[in-house]
Amino acid sequence: MMNFELSEGQTTLIQLIRTLNAEKIVPYLREHRFTEKNGFSQYLLDILREHNLLCPVVPKEYGGLGMDYMSVSLVVEEIATVCPGLAFVVSNNVHAVQPILLSGTKEQKQNILPAFTGKEACLGAFASTERASGSDVSSFQSLAEEKDDHYILTGQKEYVLNAGTAKYLTVFSSSSFSKKKASLRCFMIPNFLPHFRLGKVCKVAAPLLFDPMEILFDHVKISKSNVIEDKDYSGYLLLSQTMDMGRALTSAVAVGIARAAFDLADDYARKRVLNGKTIISNQVIAHSLVEMAVMIEMNQLLVRKACWLIDKEEDFAMVSNMSKLSASRLAIEVTSRASEIFGARAFLVTSKIDQLTQCARIISVIDGTDNIQKNTISTIMKVNEI
Repeated sequence: MMNFELSEGQTTLIQLIRTLNAEKIVPYLREHRFTEKNGFSQYLLDILREHNLLCPVVPKEYGGLGMDYMSVSLVVEEIATVCPGLAFVVSNNVHAVQPILLSGTKEQKQNILPAFTGKEACLGAFASTERASGSDVSSFQSLAEEKDDHYILTGQKEYVLNAGTAKYLTVFSSSSFSKKKASLRCFMIPNFLPHFRLGKVCKVAAPLLFDPMEILFDHVKISKSNVIEDKDYSGYLLLSQTMDMGRALTSAVAVGIARAAFDLADDYARKRVLNGKTIISNQVIAHSLVEMAVMIEMNQLLVRKACWLIDKEEDFAMVSNMSKLSASRLAIEVTSRASEIFGARAFLVTSKIDQLTQCARIISVIDGTDNIQKNTISTIMKVNEI
């Protein structure tokens, strides 16, 4: 039976993040304008490193916190209320290590996972998107040719978050164009291998901590010890599981963005005086805030159900995709309504609402657009067979 009450540890965790937000992250963001990427310091990452929160899913035996998905979703949601870019870094880091957690050997875990923990914790990058394929993994143009004891990887990946700073890359590639999905392979490789290089920076409007980048593989030699595979997981199933689990955390970031926009709009409506009274006394404004609050509550519950199912090792794919579909719309809808309440002030370069709106637009395409979520959900529901 699902319990809506958070554990004592989870309540303490939320309080810790809120304290970090108030005492360290927000003051830093006020001092350093977070709208341009001018070589940010490692300060924001170090705040999370101090508490081993850069990749909290790493099991305790490898130096991590061994945090369940429900707890991780609480972390990224709270961080997203003040700094969505930092929340993206954490969720993407979890995304990068998820394949090795699902299918990695004990030796692979011992060699790689400790690097993601502690005060020197590194970042990981997840590379699957290609220019010609988008969400269609059967159209991957990157190719990993199997040799004796290694693979030779050629191709290109784009929109890779954390790429410029990641120590490890999780890469999905075909090993045979003729076999398509059946030939999909997952590699977790260090970013300093010969013939690997970073391509162009993909400038985006949203204030992310690091811009996404293109990655180029020019006959990169990868040892078979870096292949992440398991008899229970094909490469395609591993990618699907990883994406579906990641969507729950991306949804949590979206909820955090919506909460931040709502709080700003609610505070502004209580202080803004027009014709002798605060604008929240206007029924139209009040009703808009009520609708935003209801949508946020509904989506928060949907995200938590998805994470609960993941933690219970039950079938989570449909609910996770539902949460991503709904939370993406939530973030866009709430930031839009908040902009209407703020009026012209919402579109100033220094406006927090404007930054949140940009992040909401970005999150609507991370881990697949709305139509991709609908395709996945309809497949699970077997709508296409009716």
